[in-house]
Amino acid sequence: MLSTVVIIGRRNVGKSALFNRLIEETKAIVSEVAGTTRDRTEGICLWRGHEIRVVDTGGLDIGKTDTIEKEIRKQVKFALKKADLIVHPRRI
Repeated sequence: MLSTVVIIGRRNVGKSALFNRLIEETKAIVSEVAGTTRDRTEGICLWRGHEIRVVDTGGLDIGKTDTIEKEIRKQVKFALKKADLIVHPRRI
């Protein structure tokens, strides 16, 4: 069973860019526009000979309560339930 690393955080801090670097491919869309990532994206990172599942999540905006934000929170909670490690970047 693979260990799972989940990347969570506010909007536009570089979660998707970090995800792409870790999995060494461009799987997540990276944009200057806040709120681009809305769903979970999973990939495999090879680290010191071990495969690790990495999960990118949509950016959280605590002040918002619209339908899209609720769905992002739902996706983040789902990912967190499977997390062995949580990475919370502030700004990359």
